[in-house]
Amino acid sequence: MTSEADLVEQAIEDLADGARVRLTKASHIPMRGTRWVYRGRIPHGMVTLLAGREGIGKSTLSLDVGARITRGTLPGRYEGKPQNVIACATEDSWSHTIVPRLMAVDADMDRVFHIAVEDEDGRVRGIVAPQDIRRMERAFREVRPALMLIDPLMAVIDGKIDTHKQAEVQQALEPLVKMCDRTGMAVLALIHVNKSTTTDPLTSIMGSKAFATLPRSILYCLEEDEGRFMFCHVKCNVGPKMPSIGYRLMPVRFDLPPEEVEEGDDPYIESSRVLWGDEDPRSATELMEAKAKRSNLGEVAMAVLELIDNEQGVLTGRQIRDKLSQYEGKAVDNALARLTKADRITRIQRGTYQSLSITT
Repeated sequence: MTSEADLVEQAIEDLADGARVRLTKASHIPMRGTRWVYRGRIPHGMVTLLAGREGIGKSTLSLDVGARITRGTLPGRYEGKPQNVIACATEDSWSHTIVPRLMAVDADMDRVFHIAVEDEDGRVRGIVAPQDIRRMERAFREVRPALMLIDPLMAVIDGKIDTHKQAEVQQALEPLVKMCDRTGMAVLALIHVNKSTTTDPLTSIMGSKAFATLPRSILYCLEEDEGRFMFCHVKCNVGPKMPSIGYRLMPVRFDLPPEEVEEGDDPYIESSRVLWGDEDPRSATELMEAKAKRSNLGEVAMAVLELIDNEQGVLTGRQIRDKLSQYEGKAVDNALARLTKADRITRIQRGTYQSLSITT
C-alpha cells in the first residue's frame, strides 16, 4: 500500500521537471508495415548508411540510386512515380564532378537539388547537424524529396562533436532520424571504413558505434577482385537482409561546348557510371573472409585450397598437380606444405590430402 509520504515524494518529482511517465497498452499501438524507397534496402522515412572504403564507387552508386528515383525506375514505392532528390555532396565540386556524375547515371537534372545554407549577409556554407535540421525541414516542404543523399556523413556533423563518442554522435544524428520520420523522406548517408583487417563489416565503420546502431539499414560496398565490386546488405532492423549485387564502374566521357574550351584544355569531361551485375548469395562477411584468405595465402596456395575444398574428397599430390597444371609442380608442393602446416588442409598419409570442410 502506498503511503502518504511516498505520494508526496512522487508529486515533488513530477513537479521538478514538469514531466510525467506515460504508459500505453501495446494493444493501443497500431502495427505499421515498412515502406521501401529502394525495395528491401532503403526504408521510407528512415536513415540508411552506405559504408565502404574510398575508390570503390560509393558516390557514383548513391547517385545512381538517386537518379533512378528521379526517373521512377527504382524498385520500391516510387516505381513509376518520379520523385525529387536532395544531394548534399561536400567533398567534390558540383560543376566539375557531381553534375557530370549525375548526367552519367541519367538523372533528371530538374529533380536533383543542391543544398546549402545562406546567412543574412548572403554567405553560403554547408549544412551542419544538428543545428540546421529544422531549417532543412522547412525548405523541404516546397520540393517534398523522397531521398536525401549525404556524402559523406562525417562532413555535416558539427565539428565540436567527438565522432568517437556514442552519446555525442546520437545527439547530432537523432534530430535527423526524427526529421525523416516526420517527413517520410529517406536518407542515404555515406561513411568511410577503417583500414583494419577485420572481416566484420559493422565493426569496420569509422567512428562511434552509434554510426552502426542508429541507421535502420546498412549497405556496404567492397572490392571482390580488381575492377569487380559488391553491393552488400549488412544490417536491417525493419526487414530481412537482401542479397549482394555485383557491379563495375564504367567510364563515361562528355564533350564540352567549344566556347567552354580554352587552348590547351581537354575538350571533354570524364566521369563514370555503374554497370550492375547479378545478385550473389554471399554476404559481405563471406566475401571479406574469402578475400582475406587470398591475400594471406598467395595465388597458388589459394588455388590449391579451393580445389581441395571443391572436390570434397581425398586427393593425391599428383592429382592436385595435374588439375593445377598451370602452376609449376614445385610451387604446388610448397603450397601443400604451407596449407598443411597452417591447418588449412589435412594430410591423411604421405602424399594424400583432404579438405577440412568435409563433414563426417
